[in-house]
Amino acid sequence: MPTEWDLEKIRNGFTRFFILNGHYPTADEVDVTDYLPSARQIQRRFGGLVQLRELIGVDVTDNTKGRTRSKKTVEINTRGLEKELETETFLVDMFGEHFVHTEKRLPLPGKSRADFLVYTKEGTVAVDVFFPESLRLLGRIVNLKNGKYGEYNETFYYVCCNDLITQKQIEDLMGNRSIQLGHNFKVFTYNEFKAQMSMLHRLEVI
Repeated sequence: MPTEWDLEKIRNGFTRFFILNGHYPTADEVDVTDYLPSARQIQRRFGGLVQLRELIGVDVTDNTKGRTRSKKTVEINTRGLEKELETETFLVDMFGEHFVHTEKRLPLPGKSRADFLVYTKEGTVAVDVFFPESLRLLGRIVNLKNGKYGEYNETFYYVCCNDLITQKQIEDLMGNRSIQLGHNFKVFTYNEFKAQMSMLHRLEVI
């Protein structure tokens, strides 16, 4: 985590967000707010957004209701981080460490970083891994991410790690969007993402 993200600056950022929006930011909102660190950084340093809110002393430590919901949120965040680590291993094993960059800054405004940037013979592939609780939330998250990354002009894969959501469901959801994603943006299940990257890898060795 960059040294400039000390607790006082994070607390000030949370206060600023609350004044502007009437609530403290969720993980998705953190990721598209330039004056706050990313949810991934928060997870790695503090154990998650719930723990960070407690540490900086904001009034509401969870935007959802009840201990069961709070526990579920923590579990989802943990599974998401575990999948990121699994993805890093998968990509490095396939393409090599020198061709896989983690949390790589993109040529976009603000704190735009891809979870992974993979350099292949067919071009650069940016990868964003996330764990939506439901198909409905997947749509909301993709909207948020597209607001952040939408101007990126190379291949970008949004990777859904919830195994209960199928590729057909994703395609139907994306096909019904009023505003379509750019042609270079694709939303995949984790298995479909691995298949796509495997095809790219096969081209590497031809």
